[in-house]
Amino acid sequence: MHKSAGSYIISALIIGAAFFWPMGPGQADEIKFVPKIETPAGKSLCNEANKPVSYVNRGEFAVKLVNYLGLNLDNFRFFKAPEVSDFYDDVPAGSPQANAVMILAYNGALPTTDRLFRPAEILSREEMAQVISSLLRQKAAEQIEPPAALPPIKDLAAAGSRAVDDIKLVVGLNIMSLNRDGSFLPKQGVTSEEVVAALKEVRQLVSAGDDDVTAKIISGAEGDRVLEISWGEKPSSGYEIYIVDIKLEGNVLTVNYQTKEPLPGSYNSTVITEPKDSKPIPVNYPAVLNIKLNKL
Repeated sequence: MHKSAGSYIISALIIGAAFFWPMGPGQADEIKFVPKIETPAGKSLCNEANKPVSYVNRGEFAVKLVNYLGLNLDNFRFFKAPEVSDFYDDVPAGSPQANAVMILAYNGALPTTDRLFRPAEILSREEMAQVISSLLRQKAAEQIEPPAALPPIKDLAAAGSRAVDDIKLVVGLNIMSLNRDGSFLPKQGVTSEEVVAALKEVRQLVSAGDDDVTAKIISGAEGDRVLEISWGEKPSSGYEIYIVDIKLEGNVLTVNYQTKEPLPGSYNSTVITEPKDSKPIPVNYPAVLNIKLNKL
């Protein structure tokens, strides 16, 4: 029995060696890992360099859009601010994107008929075109129309019927671009870099909510100076503005600031307020300063 068992073990080793023999020295180095390519409905897609491309989901896009354009509730007076649950059933009130989604829905940039926002789903290019177009119709300083000379969009038929005019608008206004083949790729995801590039163009057309932020320099009796910024009149308490820092280049004083609005569902008094913040100006700064405001 022992001899028979030993024979079986030796035979197994010989068969195993024969099976793995093609993997000779150095051949393992030639085997390269190829990442799985997923569709835009997944989390990533590989580009031509075989590097994963990260796409923005719908919740992330909402936050980027609201923050970049400085959107708010348009100074309407609320005893109780709107909540995201007033519009959608699938966005938790405590989630990072809840406030942004609520603001976009309130501004008419998002459809709310089916009460589903699907924040974790990858944002498609046609969805981005729809949101931006809706926002432009609501917030643009003047009526927005696509130019008469519109470049041909080869794959326009692949988009949903409701997105066709919106795609024409964002392409015609150079907010979103076609690829080298003249295709829009409506079902493909959007990268963070593409979102930022598009929002730079949108910001030139949209009347953002912080146009009423002003700054002034107040001189003290002893020659000291203080920089003061104001957010203008607000309809209730809960609005705040902060000076993050100031930077001097020549005689230009750049003021980096942030704003804060009442949280969704919070109760605030309806008295008129004027949020302000101030910061001392160093004594060695030039006597004449040009102020440049920059929202972070």
